Amino acid sequence: MRIAKLLLSLAVGGFALWLLISQAPKAAQAPDAAQPTDIPSLQKALVENAVSPYRWLELAEGYEQAGDLPHARTCYRHAQNLAPNLPPVWIRTAAFHFRVGEQEQGLLAGAHAESISESSDAFLFQYYDRLVRNNPLVVRTLSTDKRTLTAWFRFVMAKRRPDDAALVWQELERQRFTGRDLSIDYVGFLLDQHRYETARSIWIGTRGANCIYNGGFEYDPSGCRLDWKFMPVEAAEIARDESVAKEGKASLRVHFRGTDNVSFQNVVQTVVVTPGTYRLSVWVKTEEITTDQGVRFSIVDAEAPQRLDLETDMVRGTNDWMELRGDLVVPADTNLVNISLCRRPSEKFENKITGTVWVDAVSLVRKN
Repeated sequence: MRIAKLLLSLAVGGFALWLLISQAPKAAQAPDAAQPTDIPSLQKALVENAVSPYRWLELAEGYEQAGDLPHARTCYRHAQNLAPNLPPVWIRTAAFHFRVGEQEQGLLAGAHAESISESSDAFLFQYYDRLVRNNPLVVRTLSTDKRTLTAWFRFVMAKRRPDDAALVWQELERQRFTGRDLSIDYVGFLLDQHRYETARSIWIGTRGANCIYNGGFEYDPSGCRLDWKFMPVEAAEIARDESVAKEGKASLRVHFRGTDNVSFQNVVQTVVVTPGTYRLSVWVKTEEITTDQGVRFSIVDAEAPQRLDLETDMVRGTNDWMELRGDLVVPADTNLVNISLCRRPSEKFENKITGTVWVDAVSLVRKN
């Protein structure tokens, strides 16, 4: 039934919605009082087609232009009753309420239009942004509909308003409307806005000392900017390995094919840090890693590498699980570090690296 109503809405009101949206700058304005309103003609047109919601809208706007708001409201209500599933009717009613300063009524009408068709979002959000300017009220009105509230959240992110986005996110969490994809987008937005600690708390929470996300490679990379990134390279195969682990059920495996003197830094995670002393701990296992340049871990400032650059000891040959450690002091201006498995190019004649390295139990813990 809902699908049938939606199809009817699109068929009957599609053109009208397009026309309304195309006239967006004008729609927010009151009818031109300088133009005389022929109320009798509008009434006659309504009598000839009393079941048309658009005739009721025309008469409503005529009354509004004439300054007769009580009759205008009555006509808008008739239009809404005749067209419960036509977004243009509800959008024009919302515009009326906004024009006369009735923000909450306008938001309710707009929210109804958006519940019918998401194509109403772009137009109505401009209304909310320009005429309401009350984000808590918008959030409260939209809070019962996951799709619309999520769309408003993306709108305020696109406007680069982190404080407004935080308020919407709080409501999304309260309603349990958040999910991994939305969290990933929000974390990226927060990093762009330099809200580093908030981004970290959204992604990995505030519990636990380890700053690394998924340090045991128990899950595939999510695509979040604070998760592992595996960047493909011809000279190596990078994959999770559920048959080998130091702890848990999986590890990371990198197999070098022996085809290139590769400069490898293709497994990396960006981590939020604050000034202080940290300890990096990584467990690695190797099998026949060749050349004088083996594998190691490095930490650099993600925004200004010259501020911070640390490398662990290098590992070659065949080794059972062993810990690589490094202590680092994060300076005051450093907010993000990149932690990566790396291999430097060799200057020797025999320089094409082969062999396999497994990585597990990666941690970065603040010491003070």
